[in-house]
Amino acid sequence: MRAFDFYTDAQRAACLAGTDTDVSSALTAAIAAARSRVAPHLVIDAGRHFIGNTTITMDLPDNSTVDFVGSIYSAASAKDALVIGKASDITRCLTISGLKIHRTLNDPTSGSVGVRLLNLVFARVHIPRCVAFTSGIIMEGNAHGCAYNTIFPGFVHDNTTNLRLTASALGYCNENTIIAGSFNHSGGWPGTSSTNILIDHYAASPLSNNVFFHPSLEDNADPAGSVVAAVINGENNALFMPRLENSAVQATYLIKLTANSLGCQLIGDGFGVQRGNIDDLGSGNSYDTRDGRRLARSTPAASNRSVLSLQSTNSNTARALQILDTAGAESGYIDCSGDAALHTATVSVSYKVGGTKVLGAQGAAVADATDAASAITQLNALLARARAHGWIAT
Repeated sequence: MRAFDFYTDAQRAACLAGTDTDVSSALTAAIAAARSRVAPHLVIDAGRHFIGNTTITMDLPDNSTVDFVGSIYSAASAKDALVIGKASDITRCLTISGLKIHRTLNDPTSGSVGVRLLNLVFARVHIPRCVAFTSGIIMEGNAHGCAYNTIFPGFVHDNTTNLRLTASALGYCNENTIIAGSFNHSGGWPGTSSTNILIDHYAASPLSNNVFFHPSLEDNADPAGSVVAAVINGENNALFMPRLENSAVQATYLIKLTANSLGCQLIGDGFGVQRGNIDDLGSGNSYDTRDGRRLARSTPAASNRSVLSLQSTNSNTARALQILDTAGAESGYIDCSGDAALHTATVSVSYKVGGTKVLGAQGAAVADATDAASAITQLNALLARARAHGWIAT
């Protein structure tokens, strides 16, 4: 089924010519016809489909397929431009491809939404382009669920919030996989604060197990500090190998793990991700950065549990942990028997507790005393060795 089958000749000509003739009523009629079929396949034909300040709702049956060959252009103000799904129930197994949606002018503040994915489960959604709305893409479970979806975003730029996951009315938004995507704001973006990825806090049903694979958070927003790379709430949400780049404000361009985040992860030290770019106020979050790794787990105090377990199945004398100096030479190790060694040819090494040395390099031998006078001399020598070694304070 083709959308053009429901357009007048003038509307088809306007689409193909790229003019802003409102085709929202014809597009709504095409969707209504598709809704009456079982597992319909709707094609949005080539051209510029201008829908004005109207919300188009694609509340199609389960197993529907929609191919966007053309692009949707909208002047939506304080409303959604396009809703895929329905408020009354979940919609299963939709396949949406090629969705390109533009607002005709940048709208940083009115509350417009490019596309709302509402109560979808097991959907596969490809959105090559979504630009210039207050919120670009919203994934929402409202009284139902938005879960087990695979989303392929592309050029998602110049929306105040480019991609948002949320839930309301005891709905849930879990187990979604978002693959790749470029999330950005142009250098000419208005002074409005902006966010590239937002996972909302919803206390009634925390958003969980949503995973982003290799998102590019490469922003050009100005003025300094007005843009946040990501705000992560909820439980066990993860970003794999993100690119983090803002040439103007790299040092303050943040991934925020909020106080309402639990067990969330940043996996892989993606381009530009330094420890200073992580603002972690949550509990049990873990992250890899280019200048260090933090691993946190809720580990019980039990002999068969640990935050990190290291084992060699070859030999107990194999190194479980090796420490290298700046030249790459070994300066210490712990082997699988539990023995530890610190060694270097040029620098004295020691173990410290609370910043105080308690064990250092072995001192020279002290000869046995031979009489009462030498006993005092040798005792003082032993005390000097003990102080140097760290056993007692100096």
